[in-house]
Amino acid sequence: MVVEDAVVKEAQRFGQEILALAVCSNHVHLVVSSGSESIENTVSRYKNVATIALKKTGLTKRIWTRGFDKRFCFTDEELTQKIEYVRRHNKTD
Repeated sequence: MVVEDAVVKEAQRFGQEILALAVCSNHVHLVVSSGSESIENTVSRYKNVATIALKKTGLTKRIWTRGFDKRFCFTDEELTQKIEYVRRHNKTD
């Protein structure tokens, strides 16, 4: 819940719509509307706010690995598939 809350607050602050979000035990799935910044900056911003939130709970070890997986959606069908994929993770992990 800590990571989810941090990501949602940052999206609201930055004006980016979250289309799907699943916070799993060892990774996060996030589908967001396109924004004015690069995907690399977007991911970095969300990793940073999640890290800050987790450290406030007392977590001291390294949290994220380098890099990330990105998938761009060019059609409504692709977007729907990605959203459903993330929603399935929310139920199983």
